[in-house]
Amino acid sequence: MKKIGVIFILIFVCLGFTRAQEKAHRWQPLQNIQALKIWYDAAMIDNATGGDTFDIWILEQHTPPLRFKEIKGNVYRSKILYTINLKTVKYGIMKVVYYNSANKKNYNFNYPIANFPDKYKYTYPIMKDNYLYYIIRQYIKVEKMNKLKKNEKKK
Repeated sequence: MKKIGVIFILIFVCLGFTRAQEKAHRWQPLQNIQALKIWYDAAMIDNATGGDTFDIWILEQHTPPLRFKEIKGNVYRSKILYTINLKTVKYGIMKVVYYNSANKKNYNFNYPIANFPDKYKYTYPIMKDNYLYYIIRQYIKVEKMNKLKKNEKKK
């Protein structure tokens, strides 16, 4: 009986460690002029280090669904991990995940750009009418609030 209890406790502890390692998304709707159904991971903005670059997950609902030759079935949602450079106002794509109508992963791809030079890592410009522009505005807003909080703590 003791062996079963010990095994149960070990399984419970292992599950606890793996759950703690998973990052929880905190999806916030993104207001955009294109009226697209887009959410961003606000936890990533809140936990950003305040440097010249940051990463952000974007979740988008596709109506009508997308179709690709390489992917079996329709794509109803996509989740994309962008990396953004604030100095050059450009972005790169690090990961893409496509979901079917049952919200099950249909296809995913990792772009190995983490160790690339910046001119290859951040290849796409962010235009003012792009939804990533609104992400940058939100990032700057949160950074200003964090700086104000730090200054108040110093007083």
